[in-house]
Amino acid sequence: MNPKNVFIAAVSKCAELPVAVRKSAATVQGIRTSTFDASYLEFLDTQIELNARGDQWSDCLRRRREGLAPWCDVPLIDGTIAVGVDDYTVEVDPQTYEVVYWEKYEGMRDS
Repeated sequence: MNPKNVFIAAVSKCAELPVAVRKSAATVQGIRTSTFDASYLEFLDTQIELNARGDQWSDCLRRRREGLAPWCDVPLIDGTIAVGVDDYTVEVDPQTYEVVYWEKYEGMRDS
């Protein structure tokens, strides 16, 4: 199955995602398969320690690091789904068709 279809299937069945995101899975943009290594986790650690964008962003980076650490060196499919004025980035394991991590970015689009 192609990456977009895997992504849509995984997002559509993920109970942890808001219903509106699941229903909008087919509108995904920027779909790609990628892998990150330990250097990305080190980068996140540095950014968290610097706290250059403030506590709220550092908290987001901590959650990202915790959520993605188990997936280091594992190919994942990622994409962005727009719902209203918000964007959701979602990471999917193509082997299990499961959402392994997601983030919400509020107010990214004009209403």
